[in-house]
Amino acid sequence: LLRVQIENAPALEVIQRYDSPDTLFYLDPPYPHESRGDSKAYGYEMTDAEHEELAESLRRVKGQVALSGYHCALMDRLYNGWSYVEGPVKKVHSVKDYRQEILWINYDPPEVEDSDHTQQAVLLEQNALYVGKTPVAQE
Repeated sequence: LLRVQIENAPALEVIQRYDSPDTLFYLDPPYPHESRGDSKAYGYEMTDAEHEELAESLRRVKGQVALSGYHCALMDRLYNGWSYVEGPVKKVHSVKDYRQEILWINYDPPEVEDSDHTQQAVLLEQNALYVGKTPVAQE
C-alpha cells in the first residue's frame, strides 16, 4: 500500500493530524445499535453522541471521506447530502437477517465512460449496486 498511513489512535486525533486536500480517510466505525441486532459485536462500541462528534469532525475536513455503515435514521441524518454507494444485500449469520452495507462519501464518485471500466468500478466497490446522493433535509 503505497503512501498509506495506518494508525492506532483515536479517530478524531488522526483526522486532525492528517487532514489535507490530498487525504482520503476511510472509516469503518462500530455501526450504531439501531442498525444492527447484535449489541456486543465490537470490542469497543460507539454511542450515538460519539457518532455525532465524528460526523461533525468529518464535515469539516479538507480531504475526502469514505465511511462504511448501514442505513439507519442516525447515519442518514448525520451524512445527509453526501453521496453513497450501496453494496449487495448479504445474509448476516450472527443475526440471521439480511443487511446492505453503505459507503457514504463526501465527494462525487468518478464518472465511468465504458462498460469495461464500469465492471471494474463495480468490483472495486465490493459489487456496488447503486450510487446515489442522500437528499438534503429541508429545514
